[in-house]
Amino acid sequence: YNFIGVSESTPGAISLNLATFVGTSQGGALGGIIATVAVVIPSFVIILLIMKAYTRFNKSKYTKAIMSGIQPVVLALILVTGLFIAINNFAVNFGDWNAISLDYRALLIMGILGAVLLVVNVGFKKFLSPIILIIISAGIGMLIY
Repeated sequence: YNFIGVSESTPGAISLNLATFVGTSQGGALGGIIATVAVVIPSFVIILLIMKAYTRFNKSKYTKAIMSGIQPVVLALILVTGLFIAINNFAVNFGDWNAISLDYRALLIMGILGAVLLVVNVGFKKFLSPIILIIISAGIGMLIY
C-alpha cells in the first residue's frame, strides 16, 4: 500500500512513478533507472511505429478520411471537458441541484482574461502564449481570492 501512496503523491503517470519507486527500493539507483526505462520503452516503440506508418501513408485518401473523421470527435471531447471544468469552477454546490449558485469571482477572472485576449488579439493582432494566460489568471486569482 505504501507503493501506491507514494506513486500517487508524486507528479506523473502512476505506472512510471511506481516502477521508479519499486526499482529504486529493490535495486538502488540503477534499479530505478532500469525499471523506469523498462516501463517507458514499450510505449515509445509503439509511438515510433505509428509515426513511421503515418508518415508512409499520410498522403493516402483513406488516411485523410480517417483524420477528417477524428477531428470532430477530438473537438467534441475538448468541448465537453471544457464544459465540465466550467461547471465545476463556476457553480458552487454543484452536487446539490437545489443550492447551485455561481462563483462570481471565477466569472470575473474569466471576463478579465477574455477582455485581455480580445484586446491583444484584435487590437494588437498578436497571440498570447498559454503560459502568459496562466500567469495572468493566477495573478488575478491571487488578488481576488
